[in-house]
Formats: sequence, structure tokens, C-alpha cells
Amino acid sequence: LIIVIGGGVAMFALPIAPVGSPVFQVAVAVNPDQAETVAWDKWVRTVERASRTLDPNSSIVLARNYGEAGALSRERRLRPTSAVPPVYSGHNAYGEWGPPPEMATSAVVVGDFSTSEVETWFAECALVERFASPPGVDNEENGAPIRVCQKRMLPWSEIWPQVRRLG
Repeated sequence: LIIVIGGGVAMFALPIAPVGSPVFQVAVAVNPDQAETVAWDKWVRTVERASRTLDPNSSIVLARNYGEAGALSRERRLRPTSAVPPVYSGHNAYGEWGPPPEMATSAVVVGDFSTSEVETWFAECALVERFASPPGVDNEENGAPIRVCQKRMLPWSEIWPQVRRLG
């Protein structure tokens, strides 16, 4: 009985069902957070490729949510040779670590920031890619834009309150 109950709980609490499978779909319906980490290795590599186009001394990554920021920060810690620059996000408690330094004049802007927001913050922004999660996975990263933005127009002290959000 314990094995049956434990197995059922694990199926819904841990990401152990094959991605996109019927069991995965039911598990995600019960616990949507399971879908949020799917394909993060691909996400990190995509952001890393975009980062290579920027000067590492004056660039950062600006992530829309703390999950995206955490995946990218983890990459920086585990693989010091990674091209991912320092990562910032204003989402929830991640934003408590504060805004980027003023010397950061360019950014890889990832996630669902509106076009009007990024065009207010940077003089040049190019859409590099819209991220595609695997089939059967609908998470916050699916379809999210990855932009390379340069020539910051406002100080971070003015941008940061617009970036900060809870929820």
C-alpha cells in the first residue's frame, strides 16, 4: 500500500513521467510547476548563443521570471566558462538582489517583456529567437522571446522599478 501511494504521490510531485505523455499531462494539470523546468538545458544554450554577440564586460541577462534567472545563474556557477553574463530578474525575491550595475549597457532580454518596454529601455533590440518547448509542454518559456538589446537609454535606477513584479 505504501508503495502504491508513494508511487502515485511521486508521479504528481516529481518530474518522472515522460515529457508530453498522458501521465505527464495529468501530472502537470495537478502540479503545473513540473512543466517549468522542461528543456532548461536547451533554454540555457539558446541564451548562451545570444550572449556571445555582446561585450562580456558591459552586458547582462535580464530574465522575466525567477525560474529563467535561476536556470541561467546555475549555469554560470556550474560552468565558469559559460558565455552567460551575470543574470538579473525583478521577479519576486530575485529582484531583492537589486538592479544591474550602470556599466551594463547591453543585455540579453529573455522572457515575456513587452516590445514597448524593451524599446523604452534600449535603443536597439533584435529578436534572436522565440523559444520552443518540446511538444506537449506549455510552460512560461514556450514562445518566449530572446532579444539582444544594446545602447541602454535609461539608468537602471529608472528601469528597475518597471522590471520589479510579484506573482
